[in-house]
Amino acid sequence: LLPSVVMQILLTQMLMLAHCMCLVVAMPWRTYWANMLEVFTTVAMLALLCFASFFVETVPGQFVASVAGGIAICIVAVPVPAVLYGVIARLRHRSRKPFQFFLCHHKAGAGCFARLLKVKLQGHSGMKKRVWLDSDDLKDLTRLFDYPSNQTDNFIVLCTKEIFSRPWCIGEMVFAMRNDVAATR
Repeated sequence: LLPSVVMQILLTQMLMLAHCMCLVVAMPWRTYWANMLEVFTTVAMLALLCFASFFVETVPGQFVASVAGGIAICIVAVPVPAVLYGVIARLRHRSRKPFQFFLCHHKAGAGCFARLLKVKLQGHSGMKKRVWLDSDDLKDLTRLFDYPSNQTDNFIVLCTKEIFSRPWCIGEMVFAMRNDVAATR
């Protein structure tokens, strides 16, 4: 397609740079760290391609050095706005949590009480957001631990003697604690 090796390298670098920018904006993977891993891998491949371009002997070294230098500057410049964008998006997401309360309970021990508490909380005049209850709001089990950690302002544990026998309840508590969600028991 392109007869010049330098143009092939340049086109590949531009496509990879565009891909990296799309990754930062779209965040296609479900977890934050999977997205960051792909961004860092793409940046590493870009750097490798940039340094490898210095060894192309088919054109004068000055042209290759200037092209590789320009790409290297772009490689260094992309992570700074990407990190800033990620921090701003995370702060913006924190302020837009859809649930004011997350009710952690053992169904057999406190299922009916959890339903009553949800109804009472939602009827309260100070409620600004929704109350999360698994039987109403859990649509995707793979996102169960995302709700208490990233989408809830307050975490309520309905303490029954069976609460620590359920791995899901323990997982919800752990993720809420790891993300400093205000907890009540």
